[in-house]
Amino acid sequence: MDENMKQETTKHIVELAKRGHHHEKKPTTAKNKVAFEAAKEAGVHTHIVRFLVATSPDTTEETLVKWSEGSNGLTKGQASAICISAHRYALSLLDTTMLNKAGVEALPDLIMERLEAHFNDDLGDDDEDLSEADDDDDLMDDFSEATTTTTATVTGDHISYADLKAVLGDAEAREAMIHAAFLAYKDEPNKRKDNTFNRFYGKSNKSLDLSVAKKPQAFFVRKVANFCGIQLLGIAPSRGKDWATDWLLKGGEETSQPNKEQNRGIRNLIGALYCTIAVKAGVTVFDHDLRRYISEDTVQKLFKSWVSPDADLSHPSAPHNGWLLPYSTGEDGAEKAELMDSAASLLV
Repeated sequence: MDENMKQETTKHIVELAKRGHHHEKKPTTAKNKVAFEAAKEAGVHTHIVRFLVATSPDTTEETLVKWSEGSNGLTKGQASAICISAHRYALSLLDTTMLNKAGVEALPDLIMERLEAHFNDDLGDDDEDLSEADDDDDLMDDFSEATTTTTATVTGDHISYADLKAVLGDAEAREAMIHAAFLAYKDEPNKRKDNTFNRFYGKSNKSLDLSVAKKPQAFFVRKVANFCGIQLLGIAPSRGKDWATDWLLKGGEETSQPNKEQNRGIRNLIGALYCTIAVKAGVTVFDHDLRRYISEDTVQKLFKSWVSPDADLSHPSAPHNGWLLPYSTGEDGAEKAELMDSAASLLV
């Protein structure tokens, strides 16, 4: 889903929420269907229904679920159910019992953030399926492929686990690392000929267009740091149509079931970790796997801290390695403690 589509989807969810507000005061089924038809004309109606079915506990009507999976039929009653669901979802985001003018003004930013998390999380629809490029018998440090550009911009010892732990335990330090990494990311050395920027994940270097972002640093955090940082744990960001952020990370409780709201804090910390490594390593061209700057022992500690112990690491799109993404970086057996003692203490 591109940025324009997200904006249209956000706008129409707000309109549907407003209709639901009026409907719950005075039922108006015909107007509800008109509101939904406006979303259909904008081409975002299926996105909205899928989003609400997946994220709003009120959108559980069986007919809506079936419709969201492919059918095009929609009754006035179903349209009303969508409006009511959008309204109640808006109230839950705002943590209020009444949708007022101030709430309507605050909704777009809140909804956009959730759309980013739900639809492909940190990738756009135009990105390639990572599983298509993976040969699971090869190690990640085999950079012989012609399509893969990997310029190591620094050399030196591994960044220690203790250094990473110190930064992640300090909110101001995390923010400083994020900002510094962003400045390096958008600097000239990382710029491509088409004015996009390098972004490496899986086994390939791809491009990212920062010009489409209203808030470039936040865009960088979501699309680069949080997403590409997943492989610092030794796992693939994506397998098939599944996302590691859905299925593998710990959340408010240890679970391998999709719950992006619960594990958002972990994703943000993984992004801060990615930025910290980039800054401490002095990376100027982001076209390679940042695991080359940390030890395999550190990778294992990060995995143990943030991947749910009951997560199913197998995946049909990668029968040899499942979710694991091998990369040989060397051993460092001196550091033994789990990150910050427990993953739960890292949630923000």
